[in-house]
Parts: sequence; C-alpha cells; structure tokens
Amino acid sequence: MKTFDKKQVDVNGFWSIEDNPISKVGVFPYLGSEIGAPEPDKVHMVYRPEEELSNPETLASFNLVPFIDDHEFLGVDGTPAEKKGVQGTTGESATFDYPYLKNNLRVYSNFLQNQIVQGKKELSPSYRCDYEFTSGVFDGQKYDAIQRNLRGNHLALVDKGRTGPDVAVLDRYPITNDSAEFIAMEFTPEQLEQLRALIREMLAEMSAAADETKEEETQDQEDPVTTEEKEAVEEVATEAEAATELIEAAAEAVEEAQTALEEVQAAAEEVKEAPTADSVAKLNKAMAKLNKVKVIRAKPAPALDSATVIKQIAARDALAERLKKHVGVFDYQSMTSAHQVAKYGVKKLGIRAADGDELAVIEGYLQAAKPETVVTDSKPRGSDTATKL
Repeated sequence: MKTFDKKQVDVNGFWSIEDNPISKVGVFPYLGSEIGAPEPDKVHMVYRPEEELSNPETLASFNLVPFIDDHEFLGVDGTPAEKKGVQGTTGESATFDYPYLKNNLRVYSNFLQNQIVQGKKELSPSYRCDYEFTSGVFDGQKYDAIQRNLRGNHLALVDKGRTGPDVAVLDRYPITNDSAEFIAMEFTPEQLEQLRALIREMLAEMSAAADETKEEETQDQEDPVTTEEKEAVEEVATEAEAATELIEAAAEAVEEAQTALEEVQAAAEEVKEAPTADSVAKLNKAMAKLNKVKVIRAKPAPALDSATVIKQIAARDALAERLKKHVGVFDYQSMTSAHQVAKYGVKKLGIRAADGDELAVIEGYLQAAKPETVVTDSKPRGSDTATKL
C-alpha cells in the first residue's frame, strides 16, 4: 500500500486511516429539542464524560458502523442503509485515549474521497444515548445534563460541528457534530397562485393593448389621425409599458424572496448546530430581511422571528419522533409544521379528523396509545470528531 499523509491507499483505491478521533470528552451546547428537554428552544450545556466514552460497551458499539456523507439515522429506527448509501466503515478496534474516542476508518467510495479532497473533512458520529438531567461543572464549564450509555449508529462526514478544532481529518480541520436539519420556507400555494394570476392578467392586458394599437395603425392608413385618437394610442402604450414593469417587479420580488429564504435556511442550520449568541443574531438578521421582502399576499402575513422558526421546527420534529413509533419512518423533513405532520398521521392511521383538528386528534391518539418507550436521544446527536484522512 502507498501512503499519502496519514491515509493509506491500496491497489483498489480504497483509503485506510488509522487511530482517528471520532468523539471527545467535554461540555457542548444542544437545543432542548435535541435532547428531549422540557424547553425545546432553550440552549442546554451537555457533558460527555470520560467514563462513558471509555466504557467497553460504548467502544464496541462504534466498531464497524457505516461511514456516510452527512447525517441520516440508519437501521430499524431510521433509513435502510442501502437506501442512504454507505461510503465506508469504522474499524473494529475502537479505543479511548483521553480525551478522544478513536477508531480506524475505511473509505471505499470515490464520492466521499472527492468530498474530503475538496475540503469537507469534519467528522461527526451519530448515536443513541440517555440524558441524565443533572447539573454540575467540568473543567470550569457548567453543564445542565450528562450523556449516558452512548451506542453508535454511524459516522458522518459533515460541514460544521460543535466540538472544536482539535479533532480533524489529516490537516487538523475542525471536526463537527451531527448537522441539524432545517426545512426551507416557501411561498404558500395561495401566494404563488396570486402571482400567477397577476402575471396572466398583465399579459392579457398587454395583448389587448397591442391589438388595439395595431387596429389604430390600420385606421391611420384610411383616415387622418385626430388628436384624441393619438392620445388614446399613447395612453395604451403607456399602460402596456407599466404592465411590463409590474411583471418585471413581480419576478424580482420572487427572486429576492428566494434569496432571503436561502439565507434564513443557512442561518437556522447554524443555530441548530451551534446555538450561540452570534448564530442567533445572524438568524434574526436573515429573518428581518425576509420579512421586508414585498410579495403579493391575499392577507398580510405575520412577521416571522428566529424564535418562532426554531420553535416550529422543534415542535414538528418532536411530533414526528413520537408518531413514527406508530406509523414507521416517514419523510417529515418535507413538512414545515407539526400540523402537517399531524395531517399525515391521521391519514396514515385511518383516523377521522375535521379539517384543522388534526393536531388535537393525533395528540389524543398518541396519549392514549402509549407505545413502549425507547430511552434514547429523541434525535440522535453525535459528538464531535474528525478524520485524519
């Protein structure tokens, strides 16, 4: 095998990286929605202790787990591995060398290798765990909860994380935790239909104006043009020009709104991954920009703020986690609210519910059903680590 930096490449082009950190002891920020805390939009500091990472059962659980691009929980409670696409694996001899949990890595796919070569080198494990809501201090940092009984599910190559710059791939890039997901907000169907209707109306007016102008020109060839007729033609031309400007303005508004939505999405992802004062301020700024975008609405839409967005996402995720125990795994990430999750749930379960009452009905059903409780993180969160690829 020939060696490049800290990786080895065999005759098949597969990579091997030995003794790579994939998790770390420390105190890290999590939103309450990530750890099943009563206050879903509050930031909680969570302690990952040495005795848990060094536990033989924890170490064994991180042996031979799938290595994938970006997080997606795999297996019986998540996506089938073959559907996600496994790009490599961890080794079979995980060790603990304070403060890191380490393991060997194998990378089989050209896709993941290219991602790493292009600079995506941060690692993040995903795992089930229990949360003990006990406060304390570790290394001068206060914490609100402790992670217990970590059991590995997969290792992901990610863009950003929460651990720090000391665990990295090859050139010591920062390693990160699992990436939180954020559903991009879009125009409502009513808003889009209004835009389409406006454009159709403008086009019709322009077409009619053009026909009238052509008719006037034909008459000009037969009869002298009066001052009144000339003014009428000029008025029609002015109206057609104004209609064109309105169409261009509508198109610009749509483009501006789409750009603002993308900025909100990116900022919200940062908040979910690392909810610091800076990331929250960035999200607030993006939300303010979005709220200033002038779009055509049948009714004035209420202004959105970052706290509302985070709370809506947390409520959607929490309900989906509870519901999937009854209906199986489903793509709730394409849904923008808990109400949409509830509408899916009543339909899937065959429960009758009046329009608008789906959330109350599904809550009642879940309360009564009381399925067997699995004591794990509501949304598996990985630690922070990187590869020495």
